[in-house]
Amino acid sequence: MKNGRKSKQTLLAFFLLCFSLVIGCTKTNTVIESTTPNASPTESAAPAVTPTTSKLPDVKLTFYYPSNPPGKDQQLVNDEINKYLKSKINATVDLKPLSFDEYDPKLNTIMASGEAFDLAWGSKYWLLGYQPNIDKGALLEITDDMIKKFAPEARKNIPDKFWPDMKAADGKVYGFPVYQIAAKTKSLVIQKQYVDKYKLDINSIKTYKDIEPFLKTLKENEQDVIPFGMAQNSWGLYTDPGLVGADGLAVVFKKDDKDYKSLTKIEQLQNKKEYYTTMHKWYQAGYINEDAPLLKNITDLKKKGKVAVGIEFTTKPGGEADEMNNNGGNEVVYVPISDSYFTGIASAALCK
Repeated sequence: MKNGRKSKQTLLAFFLLCFSLVIGCTKTNTVIESTTPNASPTESAAPAVTPTTSKLPDVKLTFYYPSNPPGKDQQLVNDEINKYLKSKINATVDLKPLSFDEYDPKLNTIMASGEAFDLAWGSKYWLLGYQPNIDKGALLEITDDMIKKFAPEARKNIPDKFWPDMKAADGKVYGFPVYQIAAKTKSLVIQKQYVDKYKLDINSIKTYKDIEPFLKTLKENEQDVIPFGMAQNSWGLYTDPGLVGADGLAVVFKKDDKDYKSLTKIEQLQNKKEYYTTMHKWYQAGYINEDAPLLKNITDLKKKGKVAVGIEFTTKPGGEADEMNNNGGNEVVYVPISDSYFTGIASAALCK
């Protein structure tokens, strides 16, 4: 939240949290060298500042982020983070997870009312939209000097050629990338119990179409189970292994095209005709839940543990644990159905 009197602890905690998240998600990225000559201050490492805890007053911070639902070890995680922050900057943080459905409305209400908070998870195209909230004056600018002073090591984990993605329309930066979902892979999420029960060979599944025989088996043998769960936010299933560029990206071309000719929007829609026909067929066959066109959030349905197959358009490392929570405690497996693709480092960021 925008506030000119933000304490030194808030800034330090902001970057310490960013650093821990970046390191946890991008260990392999630290070896990527800069490709940008004459880097700006944010693109050059500076000696890290080690605060003297005894000189800093005790401060309690708040951090809002989406989680659906919070993990069972929520308090344990919060306690361990606070041990770390307390030893570094004499501060603690109150983790405030919100469901995906309530996140935007809740944060909008908080910001409109002027309620104070210190950190919030944001994204470029999704929850707590980056540019729209910048336009409203809701987010604090993160200057080059702040990054150079408080987060030089965290900044080194972001390749210079990607850093411009964090810049808003005014050329300034208002958040620090978590960098957890800059690269994505579309996957099917399948409850492991059904994979084992019906001996599904997950290695044979390369596209969404390959799952159809399994859905038929589930429909015929599991009367209380939804073979394929969908809702208004269930986007990302369509894939075409012959194309480079995920569905919805600005540039898409055929893998075997040496001229790299970008497909027009009309051509992309024509390529999806088979996909739309397949979805209609699955719906009529009863593989997809009847309320799919009306249901806003698929997680509400998955929580009941009755969705055998779902969609994940991010496929984060270790995401199966989160999906297990989302699927009523049932273990799941990821089955990739696309190549990995890059969507920019501002896909997820911490803002204040």
